[in-house]
Amino acid sequence: MALTEQYLDLVNHQLPPAARQQRYPVRFNHCFARIILDNVCGCEWYRAIKRPAYKNMTSAQLTAAIALGHTFLAQPSACFVANQKSLMYRRQANRDSQSAGVSAPPDVNRS
Repeated sequence: MALTEQYLDLVNHQLPPAARQQRYPVRFNHCFARIILDNVCGCEWYRAIKRPAYKNMTSAQLTAAIALGHTFLAQPSACFVANQKSLMYRRQANRDSQSAGVSAPPDVNRS
C-alpha cells in the first residue's frame, strides 16, 4: 500500500472506529488529521503543506504521519498529548496573527 493510502486509511478508517471503542480526545477523521499534521509540521499544518495535505505531503511527512497514527492506535493517551500540542500551535498562531493584524484562515476550528 502506498504511503498516501496508508495515511488516508489510518485517518479515515482506523482511528475514528478506535475512538468509538476507546477514550480519545476526538472522534472525527478531520480532527485526527489536524492533530497528526500539526504535530508532523510543528505548526498549523496548512502553513507548511499546500492543500490538500494528503496530495502534497513529502514521503518523510507521510511516514511521520503514519507512525504517529499507529502510535495513537497503540497508545490512545498519546493522542491526548498530541492534541494539546496541536491546539497550542493554533493558539500561538492566532495570537501571532492578531498581534500582526492578520486574520486567521476562515476554516480554522477554534477550541
